[in-house]
Amino acid sequence: MIIFSYTGCYFDYPDIRTLKNKLKKPQIWLISSKKESYSDFIDHVITFDSKQDQNSHPYQLQFIASLIAQEYARRI
Repeated sequence: MIIFSYTGCYFDYPDIRTLKNKLKKPQIWLISSKKESYSDFIDHVITFDSKQDQNSHPYQLQFIASLIAQEYARRI
């Protein structure tokens, strides 16, 4: 499972936190522009530098999603 969270607060919402026991499998990859400590049920964190402004927000995540898809296609 790949989760994109620009600010890294995806799991900060109370309703999501109650599901943490169900989120142990499959592996969770979090992609975020916020470098911090995340919950132990997140297996891998990939961070990227960002100005955290509204203009770059959607484009950075689209670019990263595109890179992941291209690399996956290349390996398969």
